[in-house]
Amino acid sequence: MLSIQRLINFPVGPKRALRATDSAFLNNPHFISKRARDDADPSCNDTITPQYLADLYRYSDYTPLFAPSNKLGVLGFNHQVAQKSDVAAFLAEYAPGKTDETSRCIVALGGTCLQRGKPGSEIVKSYETNLDVEYAMSASYPSNTILYQFGGALEINWLNWLLAQNDLPQTLSISFGISEKAYSKREAKKLCNRYAQLGTRGVSVLVASGDDGVGLEDDE
Repeated sequence: MLSIQRLINFPVGPKRALRATDSAFLNNPHFISKRARDDADPSCNDTITPQYLADLYRYSDYTPLFAPSNKLGVLGFNHQVAQKSDVAAFLAEYAPGKTDETSRCIVALGGTCLQRGKPGSEIVKSYETNLDVEYAMSASYPSNTILYQFGGALEINWLNWLLAQNDLPQTLSISFGISEKAYSKREAKKLCNRYAQLGTRGVSVLVASGDDGVGLEDDE
């Protein structure tokens, strides 16, 4: 029986005192992009483009070895649906040579893949999910990108739905989030167990830290 340990102790060397770092240095906009300064287009200091990210993390020349079988899952909620016309326009301008032919949309738990101009599409928005899919595809192409649209489903419900599927992506990307204060300790443990089950099936889950970083949230 497979079990997941709550704590893993790694051997460490002698303890050393931490030295405070000058906050002015950390806040310097060139600090994070230091590795990319010599490679990236100077205009990227003002705009984060797919090419800028590729230069920063040095994967411009990387080609996936098993692209046809690779799958990246992007999760969408609240009737925010990536619009094919927007994604195609984004890729054409910022990631030439890459197309949305390797993407598809799967609907579950009240979600929708409606595109503009279709009956009922007046409820559809595209802001965040458009952004998620555009940057995911520009980074992972030619691997397959799957957009899972879950509507306003509760986290425990869409996790259960994913776990019930026989075929899962190797990686799931989630940019939407909710404050931890919304969950009780019991509910949080249930969610953690579901994510752990995804891990035992070989799925890596990437979750955004929020617009204001880990531990912070909007006043709203």
